[in-house]
Amino acid sequence: MNVTKFHVDNLKDSNDIISLRGHLQAMDGVHAVRIDNLSNTITVEYENNLSPESLASEIRKYKYTRL
Repeated sequence: MNVTKFHVDNLKDSNDIISLRGHLQAMDGVHAVRIDNLSNTITVEYENNLSPESLASEIRKYKYTRL
């Protein structure tokens, strides 16, 4: 089990962060996603079959399509 924190400063508001949370939770191998609206971070708990790079890639894709 791995845990990584990602900064999501480029999202417009807390609704975008919550929506991204749902997107990440739907990924196979993700166990938990915690958001912190004050610091604009998302903490993801995931299995070894995922990597921080693959999660960061999904976040980047999401940010570009939501802006």
